[in-house]
Amino acid sequence: RGIDHPVVLHVRTVKGMGYAPAEADPEGWHHVGPFDLATGAREPRKPAAPHANYAELTASCLVSAMERDPRVVAVSAATPYIMGFTPERRAQAGRQFLDVGIAEEHAVTLATALAAGGAKPVLGIYGTFLQRAYDELWHDLCLNAAPATILVYGSSVFGTTDQTHLGYFD
Repeated sequence: RGIDHPVVLHVRTVKGMGYAPAEADPEGWHHVGPFDLATGAREPRKPAAPHANYAELTASCLVSAMERDPRVVAVSAATPYIMGFTPERRAQAGRQFLDVGIAEEHAVTLATALAAGGAKPVLGIYGTFLQRAYDELWHDLCLNAAPATILVYGSSVFGTTDQTHLGYFD
């Protein structure tokens, strides 16, 4: 309060800080569901459908497209798993996969810039987080007629619909 000049503060957080199972697997614990606090054992989920889920189908399609065309670039804003991009698939994609972290606005503007440069960006994003980037979606991407593909996930009353993931407004 008593400083007469700007100060830049860089804060780095650690996912799961203080809880060993979450620290060991931060991505796997992003939305973990019910679990036993003492052991970290997760309650069983519903049996998987006999067919591939949307994330798996998306990843399979994108990885194939990336192999055929080096201009295809997958972009994520800290949720690569919604597109089925496991750590192994991200490594396989190499420079053709970009995760900007929790920066949805930047993800949309990055997709716009990639498209302007001749790439074929595919942004996978939760609908509730795309709301944060509406200005960039309109002013950067749409007004510039940038040829980018946006895959919007979770825009419904299905799944997580708590205070931070109200997908039915999308």
